[in-house]
Amino acid sequence: MNTLTAEQERLRPAQKARPLIRTRNLSLGFGSGYVLQNLNLSFKERRVTALIGPSGSGKSTLLRAINRTNDGLPGYRIEGQILFDRVDIYDRAVDVCGLRQRVGMVFQKPVVFHKSIYENVLFGIKHLRLHSKREYPDIVEAQLRAASLWEEVKDRLSQPATRLSIGQQQRLCLARAMAVSPEVLLMDEPTSALDPKSTAAIEELILDLKGRMTVLLATHNLRQARSISDKTIFICNGCVVEQRDTEEFFTRPGHDATREYIQWNACDCD
Repeated sequence: MNTLTAEQERLRPAQKARPLIRTRNLSLGFGSGYVLQNLNLSFKERRVTALIGPSGSGKSTLLRAINRTNDGLPGYRIEGQILFDRVDIYDRAVDVCGLRQRVGMVFQKPVVFHKSIYENVLFGIKHLRLHSKREYPDIVEAQLRAASLWEEVKDRLSQPATRLSIGQQQRLCLARAMAVSPEVLLMDEPTSALDPKSTAAIEELILDLKGRMTVLLATHNLRQARSISDKTIFICNGCVVEQRDTEEFFTRPGHDATREYIQWNACDCD
């Protein structure tokens, strides 16, 4: 019997994936204006979805809304619904801390805590009391290895995380986010300011997550979107222009605006 190699298994699309996150007539705004209007989207479990579009189109606002990071910002308002596992995440009964455990987020600019590398990885685990102390060393090593950071920091785990390079800090943020085993990982331009080595490490990690975790990735890099995502959504001027399977999106776009955007950014697709 023929069997898949490890590489083929890693890259194989998840089977029978169900919609894990849905938006229904979703509009997001600040004050009297709208950033996004009337979005009806579906994000399947164990798939990578890329959000592309010009700066200011609302990609970051959408990601932040999905784990309620916009809460408390002046004038923030939401109309419509965001359903996670069929539950409206803005329902008053929803535990926001519990939601953020299940829906992690990595920001464009890495946010490391003024603690050691070791303590940064364990921050969420300690807060949520997910594991015993004797498991901590193995968890730290496993997550830093997954983020391709272990070999670079294994001899200085007690040093402040702020001493790391920007690329290393971003990979540390990924390790910290994954340590609590979220079902969804939101990534907002995670490689936009990184060197090629760190960018490649993060892209490799996203590929490794395929079939195991739902990933929503906002990116300006069309090559990145095409190479690692299963579905691509093009957002412009606060509205969804087009959404479809990634290969079809780039080879057979259905809208003139999509074709123009791809052609304009052709150097990022190759």
